Amino acid sequence: MSEIDDILQDLENPEDRERVRRAWERTLAEREKTVPEPAPTKVLRNSTKIGCEINDQGLARCPDCGEFRIECLTSPVTGNRLPRSRLCEDCQAIQEEATRRQQEEQEQRRREWRRQNAGVLLGRSGVPPIYQDCTVENFQGVLPSEPPGLIFGPPGTGKTHAAVGYLREKLLEHGQEYGRFMMVVEVLAQLRDSFGGNEGPSEYALLERFIAIPFLVLDDLGHEKTSEYVQQTIYHLVNWRMVQQKQTLITTNLTLGEIARRYSPALASRLSGMGEGLNLTGEDWRMSRKTRQDGAKSCLAG
Repeated sequence: MSEIDDILQDLENPEDRERVRRAWERTLAEREKTVPEPAPTKVLRNSTKIGCEINDQGLARCPDCGEFRIECLTSPVTGNRLPRSRLCEDCQAIQEEATRRQQEEQEQRRREWRRQNAGVLLGRSGVPPIYQDCTVENFQGVLPSEPPGLIFGPPGTGKTHAAVGYLREKLLEHGQEYGRFMMVVEVLAQLRDSFGGNEGPSEYALLERFIAIPFLVLDDLGHEKTSEYVQQTIYHLVNWRMVQQKQTLITTNLTLGEIARRYSPALASRLSGMGEGLNLTGEDWRMSRKTRQDGAKSCLAG
């Protein structure tokens, strides 16, 4: 006879016996639903990580999923058993995927900000306001998909427009610090200002700064007054940027032959080694626009 039968036999009232019997049945049902406790886990107190749990099979508990799935190594010096990694392989893969998606979302937000603030980026990179609306798309003509090393041609054919368009693409892709627009005369002026022990950066420090820029536009080569110092400085800047594998885009009204005669054959050789140059031809758009404006004024006056 079971324990519950003894209790029921002692009860005289049938209603009390029925109430106790139902309560006993509910208790038994609840016991069957109870999840048994997990087997006790062996905790190695000599582990370098306090509380790092390692079971008898030599597997450590993963802090993310709570399962014993991390292989352990034994230190040849101390004999301690140490987890091979912080997380198990599945949890590590999940974490890496979450990190990758987060980085992609952050980069997408940065790209969108750059697109909406392209004019600001160009201004901070040295592009004058008159050219900050220039893009590869609104250039009057067809441009190569990749920027050339040299854009040459007569005045007013869109050399600076094309160069700024390429710079815009680089800034949108990589950010403000990636590119810089400088006129050649501006580069030389900054270097000259460093002479005489001024408080600013030295000539060497400035050259190092110019050489380190990943994408540098040097506008209007040939408009500076030529001297031995100018020839050596321009060659040094172009040559060392090539050695450091930095991308340079130079605009000029001069041909390679004229560059060889004005500066040096070595500089012309370096420029030709930067890839096929882009030769822009056509009418001077500034003069054409002025001619059309003068014609319109004449019509109005007549």
